[in-house]
Amino acid sequence: MKLSRFFEICCKSKDPKTRENAAYNFPCFYSIFRKIKMIDFAEHLNQLSKIEEETHTRMIVGGQIHEIFKICEQNERDPFEFIPAFQNIL
Repeated sequence: MKLSRFFEICCKSKDPKTRENAAYNFPCFYSIFRKIKMIDFAEHLNQLSKIEEETHTRMIVGGQIHEIFKICEQNERDPFEFIPAFQNIL
């Protein structure tokens, strides 16, 4: 569980590069830790997509849509929990 906590810390980091890396690795962490109810992946993705000054991080989040939906489909999860994050990108 230490790795999942590390990911949460990265998502909430004040360092833009750390948040960018968290966005890039989001599908991997979601795929591995999606069953852990303590992690609110939808909220983390929403936060990563909100900071308008971080255009590269937002582009990464936008590019992850297909991966996240694919993971949801494979695991019978509702992909629409991620809609607020994707709306931030539009």
